[in-house]
Amino acid sequence: MSLTLAPYNDAMRIGQGFNSYTHEICIDGAVVVDTDGAHNENTQVRTIEKPSQVVSYSARAVEKLSDIIQTMNVSYPHSIKKGSVTVSGSNSAVDEATFKSADINIIVTVKVTNQTTLIKNNARFVPMKGIDCASQAFNESYGDSYISGFIEGGEFTGIISIKVIDRSNVDLTVKKIKAKLDAKGSSTATEFTLNSYDSFSSRGSASVMENTESHIHVSWMGGGQIKNENTPWDIDSIFKAAAAFPQRVSERPQLTWAILTKYKSNRSFIEWTSSKPAKTLEYDQVSSYTAELFDSYMDYKILLKYVQLIIDDPDSYEAVDGEDALDTSIDTLLGVRLAFRKEQGKIIEAISVLSRDPGILSRQAGWGSGRANKVLNRILSKTAGYNSEKSKPTLQKDSEHAQEDFDFSALIPAELWRKWMPVPKLASSTPSHNTVPATSNPSANGLSSLAPPPSDDRDWRSKDASILQAKLDALTKDMALKTETHAGQSKRFQDEIEKLKGESASSLEALKSKHNEDLEDIKKKQADSETLRAGDEKKVQETLQRLEKEKQEAVDAAKKEMQTLMDNSQTQMRNEKEAALAQLTKEKDDSYKSLKEMYETLKKKLSDLTLADATLATDSKALAAEKISLTTELSEKKSAYNTLQAQYDTLKKERDSLTTQLSEKNSANSILKGQYDTLQKERDSLVVKGTTLAGEVTTLKNEKTKLEQTVQLDVGAKSKMEKVMSWAGLSANSRMDNCLPYSYSGWTVMIMMPHSKMALNANNDHHSMAHAWAFDMDNDDEIFKLEKANSHPDTPWTITHKKTGNLLLFLNGSPDWQVRCRANGDSGIVGKAAHWFIGRGSSDSNTTWVLRNAEWPSLCIQLVHGWAENGRMTKSFECTNAGDANWVIIPLD
Repeated sequence: MSLTLAPYNDAMRIGQGFNSYTHEICIDGAVVVDTDGAHNENTQVRTIEKPSQVVSYSARAVEKLSDIIQTMNVSYPHSIKKGSVTVSGSNSAVDEATFKSADINIIVTVKVTNQTTLIKNNARFVPMKGIDCASQAFNESYGDSYISGFIEGGEFTGIISIKVIDRSNVDLTVKKIKAKLDAKGSSTATEFTLNSYDSFSSRGSASVMENTESHIHVSWMGGGQIKNENTPWDIDSIFKAAAAFPQRVSERPQLTWAILTKYKSNRSFIEWTSSKPAKTLEYDQVSSYTAELFDSYMDYKILLKYVQLIIDDPDSYEAVDGEDALDTSIDTLLGVRLAFRKEQGKIIEAISVLSRDPGILSRQAGWGSGRANKVLNRILSKTAGYNSEKSKPTLQKDSEHAQEDFDFSALIPAELWRKWMPVPKLASSTPSHNTVPATSNPSANGLSSLAPPPSDDRDWRSKDASILQAKLDALTKDMALKTETHAGQSKRFQDEIEKLKGESASSLEALKSKHNEDLEDIKKKQADSETLRAGDEKKVQETLQRLEKEKQEAVDAAKKEMQTLMDNSQTQMRNEKEAALAQLTKEKDDSYKSLKEMYETLKKKLSDLTLADATLATDSKALAAEKISLTTELSEKKSAYNTLQAQYDTLKKERDSLTTQLSEKNSANSILKGQYDTLQKERDSLVVKGTTLAGEVTTLKNEKTKLEQTVQLDVGAKSKMEKVMSWAGLSANSRMDNCLPYSYSGWTVMIMMPHSKMALNANNDHHSMAHAWAFDMDNDDEIFKLEKANSHPDTPWTITHKKTGNLLLFLNGSPDWQVRCRANGDSGIVGKAAHWFIGRGSSDSNTTWVLRNAEWPSLCIQLVHGWAENGRMTKSFECTNAGDANWVIIPLD
C-alpha cells in the first residue's frame, strides 16, 4: 500500500493531528510515544537509512490543472481557497491561462528519497477531555490523520506549456512532440520515458519545435543550485537538470514530505473508541469529485478574466449563433460576471461542507444552476437540476449528528458557459474612427494587462443624451401645434413652415450628434486623466497637448456651428418671412433661446474641462517632482545595498578561510598526537625488551650452534628446497614481504578482495584515483599489469592500469590518503612512491598478498571499512595484516 504524503513545511511536528483533505495542521501531540525520560523528537522517532536512494522519474502530458495537483500531492481544497496552483519548492503560481491555451502541457517530476524518519511503533493516541470522538469538535481538533514521519530527499517539478503558432499543423506537431518524448504504447499515450543520458534536442527535436512557443515553470526542493545561473531554462535544461537531480539531492537533501497515518490504524485509538460511537472522516470517496470542483473553479477564474476583456471593449466582440448565445450588452456581461463569482463562492462553500461531512456526497450529487437574468435563465432552465429558488446553496448544521445540508445540485459546471460566450470579431479593413481597439483573446500575454471593470451605473452613457432628446421632442411637438394654428395661411407659408421645421430638426439632430461626440470625448479625457495619474511623464505631456488641441477644436467647431445656424436662421426669417410670419418670429426666438441654453450648457462643460486640464497639469508637476525624489532615494538605497553586499562577501571569504585553516590545524594536531602516543608506547616497550635481550643473546648463541649442526645433517633436504624455491621464482635471500614470483612480471591481472568480492578499480574521478567496484572481468578499469625490473628479492614491482597506462602510488607517507593514479614520469611522484613490495600477510598466507609501498614500507593499500558497495575507497593504512589489506591476484594473460 502506498504512503499518504503531504508537502512538508516548517510548522509540522511528529505526532501532530492533520487533515489529509484540506492539508490543515491540527492539534499537536495527538499521538505520542511513552518514554521514561523527556518527550522530544529524538525519543519519539526512529530513522530508516537506505543503502541507496529511491528515485522516481515521471514525464507525461497532462490536460487538466487537477493532474498537476495530483502529481504534486497538493490539496485540492487548499488550492481552491488560495485560488491558484502552487507547486512544491516555489511561491510562484502556475499561470492557468497559459496552461489552458497551450496545445500540449508536459510535466516532468523527479522524486528522491534519501532517508525516512518514522514514529516508533508504540505510539499512543492522546484524547482530550470534553471532546467526544463522534463530534464535529473532534474532527476540527484532530483531523483524520496524524503525522507519523518525514521523508528527507528532494523533489523537482518542471511544467512545459507548448503552443503551436501554425494553427493548421497543431495535431501533427503535437504528435511529433510526443513521439520525440518516447511515448509508450499508441500515439494517444500520455506517459513518457525519461532518458537521463539524453536530451530533448539531441534527438532531433529542433525541427519539431519550430513554429512553437513554450512557457516553462520550474521549482524544486533539495539539491541546492541545480543549474548554472547563466544557462536559461528550456526543454533541454529541464531534462538535464532532472537527470542530474538525484546526485544533487544526495549532496544536499532536504525534508520534503510528511507521512500521514489514519487514526484507525493506531491500536490505542481503536481501543479508546471501542466502547463509543465513533466515525472518523473518510475522504477517499470525494477525492475525484473534489478534483472536478477544482477544475471548474479554475475554469470560472479564466472565464471571469475573459468576461472582463469583453466589458473593457465590447465593440470588439460579437455573440455566437444560437438562441441561448450571450450578447455583449453591459447588462448581460455584468450579470454573467456576478453569476461566475457566485459559482466560485458556492464551490468554496461546497469544499468546506465536504471537509466537515464527506458522507454528504453519497446522500446527494449532481451539478445544478443558479439565478440569472432573462438571457441566462433561458440557458439555465435547460440544465438538469435547475431550480430558480436554489440560486444560493442552503447550508444547515446538525450539531448532534455532525451532518451538513448542502444542495450540490445548485452547482453549475463551467463547461456549460463556454459555447455561449461572445467571441472576438474578425479583423475589419475599415474600422470606425470611434471604435476602441480590440483586446486579445485570453492568453498568457493578454491577461496580465487586464484593466479594471467599468462602473456598474447602466445610465452612465445615455443620461445627458436622454435630456437632450426630451428637449428636442418638446420643441418639435410645440412647433407642430403652432403650425396647425396657421393652417389657413397660404401654401407658400405652409411650405416655408415645413422647410423651417425640417431645418430646425436637422440642426437639433446635428447638435445631438455633436453632444454625443462630446460625451465620448469627455469619457476619453477621463481615461487620459487616469493615464496621467499613472506617472508616465512622457505620456503626460503628450496627453496634455492632445487635450488642449481637442478642446480648442471642440470650442471652435461648436462656435462655428452655432454661428452658422444663427446666421442662416436669421437670414431666412428676415428675407422670406419678414412680413407674413410675424407671429412665427417669436416662436423662432423661443427656439433660439432653447438652442442658446444648450450652447451655454456645452460652454459650461468646456469650462469645467479646462479647469480639469489645469488640475491635471498641476498634478503632473507634483508627480514629476515625486518621481525625481523617489529615483534619488532608490539610487541611494542601491548604493548602500551594494556596499553592504561587498562587505558581506568579504566577511564570508574571511570566515571560509579561517574555517579552512582551523580544520587543517585540527587535522595536523590530531596526526601529531597519534604519532606522539605511538612513539611513547614504543619507547616503553623498548625499555622492557632491553632488559631481557642480554639473557636472550646467550640463549640464541647456544641455539645457533645447535641449528648449524642440524642444517649440516639434511643437505639433501636443502637441495630439494632450493629446487622448489627456484621453480617458484624465489631464492635463499627472498623477502617475505616481496615474495611474489618473478614469473608474474609482464602478466595482466585483476586484484580482488576475497571477503567482499570487490575488485581494485582505477576509474575514480576520471582515472585520477583508485577505489573498489563490483568484480567484473569485462570492466577495463579493473585490469592491471605487473612488472618487475629483475628477479632480485629487493627489487619492487610496478602496478600499471592497462587501459590508461597510469601507475598506482601514494602521494605521501601519511595514512588515510586515497590511492592515486598518475602517468609514468609525473612530477608529483616522490622517490619509489609508485613501486610496491608484493608479499604474504599473516591473515591468509597461502592465497592472499599484501601491497606495501616501496617508498614508505610501513604503509599498504587497504579498503576502508564498509560493505560490498560500489565506490568503496582504497587508502593508505599502517600494515597490520588486516583482512581488508589482503588481496587475491588473478592472472589473465
